Amino acid sequence: MLFWFLCFSTIDPYNTYKKLTPHFNTTFKDQPIALPIALPPPIVPQATTPFQPDIKPIDKKPVWRTEIIQSGDTLADIFAKNRLSAKQLQEILNIREAARALSAIRPNQQIELLANDNHELQALNYHINNTTILKITATANGFKADTIELTPDKVVGYASGVIKNSFYVAAQKAGLNSKQIMELIKMFNSKVDFAREVHPGDSFRVLYDQEFIKGKKVRGGDIIAAEFTANGQSYKILRYTDPKGRTDYYTEDGNSTSLAFVRKPVLSARISSPFSLHRMHPILHIAMPHYGTDFAAPIGTPIKATGDGKIAFAGSQHGYGNVVIIQHNERYNTLYAHMSRFGKNIKPGTRVKLGQIIGYVGMTGRANGPHVHYEFRVNGKRYDPMKVPLPHSDSIPKTYRQDFTTKLNKLNKLFEQHQSSANDKTVSS
Repeated sequence: MLFWFLCFSTIDPYNTYKKLTPHFNTTFKDQPIALPIALPPPIVPQATTPFQPDIKPIDKKPVWRTEIIQSGDTLADIFAKNRLSAKQLQEILNIREAARALSAIRPNQQIELLANDNHELQALNYHINNTTILKITATANGFKADTIELTPDKVVGYASGVIKNSFYVAAQKAGLNSKQIMELIKMFNSKVDFAREVHPGDSFRVLYDQEFIKGKKVRGGDIIAAEFTANGQSYKILRYTDPKGRTDYYTEDGNSTSLAFVRKPVLSARISSPFSLHRMHPILHIAMPHYGTDFAAPIGTPIKATGDGKIAFAGSQHGYGNVVIIQHNERYNTLYAHMSRFGKNIKPGTRVKLGQIIGYVGMTGRANGPHVHYEFRVNGKRYDPMKVPLPHSDSIPKTYRQDFTTKLNKLNKLFEQHQSSANDKTVSS
């Protein structure tokens, strides 16, 4: 400031200062004033490197994402939602095993996806059902597919109940599913008329298979044994598998509860002409007996054996056209006529099982439309297939009686253990 004042001010600084300071002559006058020759250079700030804290980068591992399939979802929608490549989806669908499974996705099924930060799929798990998983894994050579079958742990379940109004409702409240309830009705159908003979106060006890995977119940399985008490009388039925692998339900005395036959060889067919001793023949136009039941169905509809047995005849026979006769045992045989063709390997001597396809609906022989003519014979005499009393399956053979009795005793002990446990819970509550 002093420099600029001395250089540009109109006031004479020398004389003014001389008047104000008498000692000027001895101090300031004789000393030279040093003026700056040039302005000092400007100060330029130096560039500095920002502070870098010593922080290690976070290692981000891929995270599984779970998608629950909604109605209308497609696999392409799920990939797009998770920002996954359509190209990778196509690579997966080029695998036959994967394409077959993933083309059948349904609502409420689960798909798990594993992708990296670049939205590249690393793995995919598709839960086909409770015990089957399709695993897709990314490899250096592309994707690979594996189908994994999980083995559930089987645990014996117990259910019991007392009927108030409806057996079905009581069984549901006891924890049984619809399939198990219908199986119970089928098991006891020959002992109890569920439409007329079930009353309030009747009770039931059931042992059944349960399947668990990782502690989660995935399925309520087959019934092992059951007891039904109606009008004060108890009936007990158990499932038994013989050493040859044949499984059926039996009473405590070893008699089968299953019928040896079903009524119809074509379940979905309608009766076009019933059994009658005085029927007007549709082609001959004369009254004559009709010793069987005709089931109308389109040509080519499968015809199934109504019981286990051995093929006694397979060929063409008079007005029957192509016909198959099955000998079931010494007393029973059945006849199936007017077939368009025979089933695979159906020839005399071949053993067949109930429900096995033995031929296909046609109109060969004396027929005015596609149908199967079905006869049920007892000791050579023909009866109305829709009304004849059907026999039960064979009882336990003598050779298996000891094995059957041993298993029956084990099931009875299991019943008592569960009943005792249930009683303890009731008392404590």
